[in-house]
Amino acid sequence: MTTVAKTPAEIEAEVLGRYRELTGKTLLAADPRRLLLQSVTGYLAHLRTLIELADRRNLPFQADGASLMALGTFVGVQPLPGQASTTTLQFTRATALVDLVIAAGRRATTPDAKAIWATAEELVLPAGVLVGTVQARCTSLGPASNDLPPGAITVLVDPLAGVTVTNITATAGGAKAQTDDEFRPAVIAAPDGFTIAGPRTAYEWLAKQASPLVLDAAALSPSPGEVVVHVLAGRWASDGSLVLIEDPAVVAEVLGLVDAALDADTVRPLTDDVTVLEAAPVPYTVQVEYWIRQADAGLVPSIQAAVEAAQDAYCDWQEAALGRDINPTELVTRLAAAGAGRVVVTEPTYAALARSERALRDEYVVAPLYRGLYQ
Repeated sequence: MTTVAKTPAEIEAEVLGRYRELTGKTLLAADPRRLLLQSVTGYLAHLRTLIELADRRNLPFQADGASLMALGTFVGVQPLPGQASTTTLQFTRATALVDLVIAAGRRATTPDAKAIWATAEELVLPAGVLVGTVQARCTSLGPASNDLPPGAITVLVDPLAGVTVTNITATAGGAKAQTDDEFRPAVIAAPDGFTIAGPRTAYEWLAKQASPLVLDAAALSPSPGEVVVHVLAGRWASDGSLVLIEDPAVVAEVLGLVDAALDADTVRPLTDDVTVLEAAPVPYTVQVEYWIRQADAGLVPSIQAAVEAAQDAYCDWQEAALGRDINPTELVTRLAAAGAGRVVVTEPTYAALARSERALRDEYVVAPLYRGLYQ
């Protein structure tokens, strides 16, 4: 039952009116009985607010915080935790006269020591071998440690005599824990997972719950008993921009998590042969020129910045879901909303994408070209 919102003044008028109906008396402003009823109406208003809040929090569309967590528990889902970035560390020693064992957990960092990575397993350099590599994971969760280029990690927190370290791959894969807004769709969609995986929506829901780096998933059945789950790996950065996961090692890890989530013993039918693949990229480019209305001549610098930001947002939108057709109309709409008076799009042209495909901008994407003012 949903309560009807009422202000404290409306509740007070209702209480005084009811008193008048029952007693036949109208209470004056200074009457102690009226003052008593007025004090009660404040508590009644507060109580109604709490009831309405509890009512809303029973619905995942409006619940937040502990209430949303409780609803998630009821349907068997919890927010996905944060993930640590990973990289490959290369250890180099000056001499190789004897075996060298570098224990799991050996730590390395950058010169500014803003983050620390620890080796994920033991590394053994036999006698005669100077160089070895091992996977390492950041000791803190979240995306802040992503995108460090090769060669950025050069300091051993736990020094080894005659041994140096560096990362030979960029750091990637760190992701923040799900927020309420990110977790809410999982709670709403959770009933899709009540069945043993078999329906398309069940496979897709389970895939998306496997890792916070699964942006989208598409389940297709090319033949009876065969299921192919296509995965789009990526994350949203703190500034709202899209970051697609391109590191093969991180992509492989994400695909492995999805494959494990579709386990034959507990989730999917034994008769389903499931394959998990990275979604196939469909390249596109962007080449746009635009004009600004003469009436907006004083706003040219700000409109130019807004148009460039709108093109970036379009590319993020275009690439954030599987099977999203490459749509130049969406680009024109966004640039016009940013202040462009006239827009000419040379690229991209419209292209329909299969559910297993994802759009991927190529290296030829350039900033929108401003052509001047027009009447």
